[in-house]
Order: sequence, then C-alpha cells, then structure tokens
Amino acid sequence: SIILGSNLDQGSICEASKGSELQAMDEALLGRIKDILHTDPDVGYRPLHARLKQEPGFENTSQKKVQTALQAVRNGELAGDKPQQQQLWEVTDFGAKGRGVRALEAICRGTIILRQKPILTMRFEMVRDIMASCNDDMARQIASGLSCDFVASEFAKMSSMNQSAMLDLYDVAALFRVDTSSQPLLLSAKFWSNSVPGPPSASDP
Repeated sequence: SIILGSNLDQGSICEASKGSELQAMDEALLGRIKDILHTDPDVGYRPLHARLKQEPGFENTSQKKVQTALQAVRNGELAGDKPQQQQLWEVTDFGAKGRGVRALEAICRGTIILRQKPILTMRFEMVRDIMASCNDDMARQIASGLSCDFVASEFAKMSSMNQSAMLDLYDVAALFRVDTSSQPLLLSAKFWSNSVPGPPSASDP
C-alpha cells in the first residue's frame, strides 16, 4: 500500500503504552538501560541483552524483556518520565515547499517521532500498475486517469477536516509542468507528492 498522511500539525506524537509488561518491569533494569543509553544511544536490544547477561543481577533477564524495556525508555513511556519527542524535532516553514519536520538534535535509531492515521491509502496493485504504465515518470503518474479517478473518489468520502488538510499539502505539479486546473489533477498531485510506502496488506502480492 501507499499511504498519505494528514497535516503534520494534526499528527499525534508517540502514544504511551503502559501495559502489564511495562508495569511489572524491574526498576534496576530500567535504570541500567538508561545509563547505557547515555554512553551508547544507538545500541540495539540484542547487543544490549548480551551485555546485560554479563552483569550481576541481570543474568536471567530475557531478551524480550530487554527489548520492551529499551523501547519504553526510548519512547518515554514510563510513569513519571517526560516524553522527549517534542524536544527532538519541530514543524517549520520551508518556503515554497511548505511545512516540514526538522530535527533539533541527533535522534536515536528506533525512536518513534510521529504516529499518524493515514487519510488516504492506495493498494499496492494500483500503485504498481500506475508506476509501470508511466515508466516511473512523476508527471505521468500525476496525470494518470486511474490515479485521478481513484484519488478524487476517495477525496469525496473524506471529512471536511481531512479534505482541507489534503488541499493544504505541498505538491510538485509545477516542477513537472503539470496543469492542475482541474481538481482531480490537483488531488492526484497532492497524493503523489506526499505519499509514503506503507506496510503491504495480506492480500498484496
């Protein structure tokens, strides 16, 4: 599938999850992981687990528990922890390209910086057919009748809030000399300019 996200200002930052596994976590383990991250912020859970197995008190800690604890520490999901995501990046104006996200500091691998529900998705089969018939040419993809018809049809089903959010997105039509005087062409341009690959569905080949 290909997914079109909504306006960044409406996106929600990492949703804290405090399940039973988190609640049962050992404070000593969490504290030790925090200490290790200060000196090795990009450490993965497998090498972290191997390292902890060599330390007194953590010999019997499972790899799954280390993985969950590492994710919790990085994503600020622990009770009393202040989420760090808003301090890591900001939404800013990039002139003609509209708004975008700029990192304020180095971000550790695996950190969730943004979580959104897509407002429009296109099935993999359709994406494949459009791109193949257009030889991966962006101008032709935008002008594709299949793309225009699909995106316009999905747009009509959206809430007025999501319609406004989509129309507010930047598009590359002018760069590729695509005339967007008709709404289907404009919507197709918005889609191809802002869509990102998403996980394939079970039925995708």
